[in-house]
Amino acid sequence: MLQSARKVYAHHIMNRVPDRGYPLYSPGPNPNLPDHYQRGGIYVGDVGFISDTGGFEFLFNQCLPHDHPFNHINGVPDGFNNIPLMVLEEQGYKDVFIDMGADSKGQVMSTCDTTKFEPAQAGAVLGGEVGADLGVQFSTSESEGGILVLPHGSWSFNLLNGFGRLYWEMVRNWQSWYDFAKSKHTWMTSKPLLLVTGFHKASDWHLSSYSHDDAGSVAISFVLPL
Repeated sequence: MLQSARKVYAHHIMNRVPDRGYPLYSPGPNPNLPDHYQRGGIYVGDVGFISDTGGFEFLFNQCLPHDHPFNHINGVPDGFNNIPLMVLEEQGYKDVFIDMGADSKGQVMSTCDTTKFEPAQAGAVLGGEVGADLGVQFSTSESEGGILVLPHGSWSFNLLNGFGRLYWEMVRNWQSWYDFAKSKHTWMTSKPLLLVTGFHKASDWHLSSYSHDDAGSVAISFVLPL
């Protein structure tokens, strides 16, 4: 039975790089949220769940006070007691470790056999200089898998202090958090809540998944401007 593209992608990329947490199939900013949240996207301390499209559905931030603009978007759960950690740029990211070179330019994460090449004619076709592009070819005989390419690499944010405090706050309040989530999204059933303690971000990305019942090999080629 064929699974949805987002489930196939998440399963295989998470198995490929398990230390990175849950890979989002729709990693861009949620267009339904206010601009002041979209500018940064996901933040350390965010609580939410994975949407049906594979994005992150923000509920509230456990590190920020109840009257912070981010926590005005949906409100906060009953009994909310924030763990005051400095996780935003305006706070100096004092409780967050930032690695601006977490992934190098042209980083590939895939369950396929991967070959990088310099497409000699790609520059002319795409209107750039020859050699200024990245060619990636994927091949596999597996029935399903996932592919992620980061043309310009990524940077990572990870909680530096206060992990234990956040964990125990989540343990004490999971029922209140879940009731709050269901009150905001009445269609939400059996979706696990996530507390963000770290993430990778990129200025651009290319991802794909594949799933097929037929025997044989699959080959996919990308030509990406750098």
